Amino acid sequence: MKNELIIVKNIKEFIYSLDLIIDNFPRKYYELRNNIVNTSYKLLELVFCSNYKKDYLDKIFSLISMLDFYLEISFKKKIINEKKLCNLSNKLLVINKMVYKWYES
Repeated sequence: MKNELIIVKNIKEFIYSLDLIIDNFPRKYYELRNNIVNTSYKLLELVFCSNYKKDYLDKIFSLISMLDFYLEISFKKKIINEKKLCNLSNKLLVINKMVYKWYES
């Protein structure tokens, strides 16, 4: 149970970091912005759900991959800079590693 709480804490920190960046997205990339936000909250929701049922762990990995992809698109469209991309990607990497360890146990 302790590992799940640390994962939740890291996902929440990731979401808080996103809040600072998402506000600066141009209107024409509104859909991309929404996908990033919605996927982040869905990831948090699935971690909470997986506390009760381990079937959700595969979906969690796919959501992390999607978030990484959305951030990559945001960088390529010059919505976020490289520093922000690295910061968020590193947070996602930590979350991914933690979920993987949790998955193994």
